[in-house]
Amino acid sequence: MRAVIALTLAVTSGCGIASVFKGDDSDDVDAGNGSGDGDGSSYEGYCSDPAKLVFTLEDDYRLSKFDPATGTFQTVGYVNCPGASQFFQPFSMAVDRNAVAWILYRDRVDTSKAPELFRVNTETLQCDTTTWTPSGGVKLFSMGFATDMEGSVDDTLYIAGGAAVSGTSATLQTLSTTTFASSTVGTMSGWAEISGNAKGELWAYLPLSSTQSFQQINKTTGATLQTFNAPALTGMPVAWAFAWWGGDFWVFYQRQSDPATLIYQFDGATGAFKTVTDTNSVGIPRTIVGAGVSTCAPIILL
Repeated sequence: MRAVIALTLAVTSGCGIASVFKGDDSDDVDAGNGSGDGDGSSYEGYCSDPAKLVFTLEDDYRLSKFDPATGTFQTVGYVNCPGASQFFQPFSMAVDRNAVAWILYRDRVDTSKAPELFRVNTETLQCDTTTWTPSGGVKLFSMGFATDMEGSVDDTLYIAGGAAVSGTSATLQTLSTTTFASSTVGTMSGWAEISGNAKGELWAYLPLSSTQSFQQINKTTGATLQTFNAPALTGMPVAWAFAWWGGDFWVFYQRQSDPATLIYQFDGATGAFKTVTDTNSVGIPRTIVGAGVSTCAPIILL
């Protein structure tokens, strides 16, 4: 899910996970064969290996696969979507169980221009336009897939946002990836990055609140079910993204004083801080503005 503000205001994740990050792939471009072994879910037969990882998108349009279990990145390539001018840049991203990325672009100079939603093949990087248009007052949004219930292989894409980035509230909608019709679910308590999982849960990370936090969201009303505060996250970020993976929360976070994105890991059951790693110190420095994770991601690591 995502973000860049200040530089340009904007935005689409257990025990046993390695806390030492092993670095980068020396920027080798890869066609998309992932290494998501160790999936703790029972739905592995429906998922490709890349769909079990986290995809990250940077401010220079570089798309990479991130494996939280090893802390490594693998570059896929650079996204070049049609119709986007030099001022259009990624705002949010979600990834479905077919490892297809859904990326929202917005014009960082002319805010009167309507954002555009693209469908991106994460193996070939082919980028196709969609017929999505803003509705219900939701023009900018974060997004994430969640299964309809635990044990299901049916997913729904949730989007959360509004006419502009606001720290006070967001409208939660569902969005069809076939008809691109949206339906309003309810109102959330703050502007959030959202990420779902194979347990049928929808989680939100609130980066603009005075006390940053993670919230479990009721998928039928937008109401908050539970909250974990995150005091380890301090200062106003200029770029951020969020993913739920392996039972934990993963926050990609960069303040104006940070040379690159820092990766924070929090316990998904308690919200407790676990580790932080600076991408500036492990290979290629990155400014990550989007993170997408499908419902094929492991629920736990065995």
